[in-house]
Amino acid sequence: MPRVSCISFAGLFSWFNSDDHLPWHFHLEKRGEWEEKVHYE
Repeated sequence: MPRVSCISFAGLFSWFNSDDHLPWHFHLEKRGEWEEKVHYE
């Protein structure tokens, strides 16, 4: 799946996969600590 970086925060990584499943969402991760999926409609 192609990964598209969308926003940059110091120490955090955010991305969405262009052909991922619904509902549309993006991921926010602090490597080695946690990962969240943020859904939007």
